[in-house]
Amino acid sequence: MDGTALFRTHGTGGPVAAQAQLARAAIWSRVFPNSAGWLHLWLPGDKAVPARLEAALSGSEE
Repeated sequence: MDGTALFRTHGTGGPVAAQAQLARAAIWSRVFPNSAGWLHLWLPGDKAVPARLEAALSGSEE
């Protein structure tokens, strides 16, 4: 994952499915339509976000 404190770029094999999974965890993302497999994530300064992101990407519920 690459980015800044508020934004990250994340590579995934299925960006549309990953976007839906992240949305269920209240994590905003945007699919790059011209670059298959990449998501742009918005991460607010909430200290709980990294754990929510990890849980959402692994498919576990917290």
